[in-house]
Amino acid sequence: MKLFGYDFIAEYIICSLAGVILLLFIFDIIQFVKISGLKKRIERLTEGSKGSLEDKIAEKFAQITEIKEVQNKNSKDIEMIFRRLKATYQKAAIYRYDSMADMGGQLSSVIVMLDERDNGFLINSVHSTTAGTYTYVKKITDGLADVELAEEEAAAIAEAIGNKKTR
Repeated sequence: MKLFGYDFIAEYIICSLAGVILLLFIFDIIQFVKISGLKKRIERLTEGSKGSLEDKIAEKFAQITEIKEVQNKNSKDIEMIFRRLKATYQKAAIYRYDSMADMGGQLSSVIVMLDERDNGFLINSVHSTTAGTYTYVKKITDGLADVELAEEEAAAIAEAIGNKKTR
């Protein structure tokens, strides 16, 4: 169809195609800018390293695996240390006293050593000017002695356990 001597449909198609080409050209420029930005980001990510991005990722995964192995070993070591600590003497007390009413200086003493479960021993050293010094060792199980305790020994055990009694 001709309008004013021109083929109207052909011009309309040509103008439409020119518009589409212009839009595609604009989109091409936008994509070029985005790709340039991505290239810069990748260069910064791999900066100072030799090898591909895949090599860097594989290296990081290997480091993560190594860290997990070290963490597992540390956890096992800590568990072993806690098991060993339960059997060590963790509570102690020294209780000094006068064994004879006429003596001064508190030369007699009780030493208590207990583990986490209040098992251990006590050593009682009784000093006397007339009879000499005697030392007694008594076994402690669950905070209780296997034989009868003197008042000072019971006070020393209570102090080691944490139930501090006044002297």
